[in-house]
Amino acid sequence: MNLDRTREKQETPTELFCREMTEAFDFFNRELFGGELPPVLLTLQRRRSAYGYYSESRFADEGKAGFADEIAMNPDHFARDPEKTFSTLVHEMCHLWQAKFGKPGKWNYHNKQFANKMEEVGLVCSQTGKPGGSRTGKGMTHYIEPGGRFQTAFRRSDLAITWRDRFGPSGAHPRSKVKYTCPRCECSAWGSNSLHIACVPCGTVMQPQKLEKQL
Repeated sequence: MNLDRTREKQETPTELFCREMTEAFDFFNRELFGGELPPVLLTLQRRRSAYGYYSESRFADEGKAGFADEIAMNPDHFARDPEKTFSTLVHEMCHLWQAKFGKPGKWNYHNKQFANKMEEVGLVCSQTGKPGGSRTGKGMTHYIEPGGRFQTAFRRSDLAITWRDRFGPSGAHPRSKVKYTCPRCECSAWGSNSLHIACVPCGTVMQPQKLEKQL
């Protein structure tokens, strides 16, 4: 997809982006959630610490006294593999599912119910973003299950993101400081990204927080 497609359909970049994201939400809702998720308001937010996030009842329609949940996507990272970008969307859709049909953990804690739902749709929770990482906790990321439901659905779709940030993650300046958190007591400390820090009271190595922190 390119600018020619935008011109052919007489769509502005905003219109094309909104359509592509709406099509993606509807596609995954149908294929992975049985169409049971309610509509949301999809937004772009450049939150430095996240690829995306979910916020319940974030918007209000004062005329109808109704509310809409928000799923935000960070355009800073749209230049990466589209499969990974859309996996972030599905991650946030799992938060939406849990808010409506389950019991979310407190204070951004990704609990077992959330981890189980993620695995059901073909994404695996991991604090390291790799196999073997803790599947529950705060600041959770994930990896895509090879041959799982998400990957299978995405690869037979024609979903795409046409407009991408020219200065994506490959051109971004690395952060000079990283937040480290104890997986037991959740005590935190900040330091350079090359440190190895331990929580003395717990005797546990503190884990660096990954970019794909869901807020």
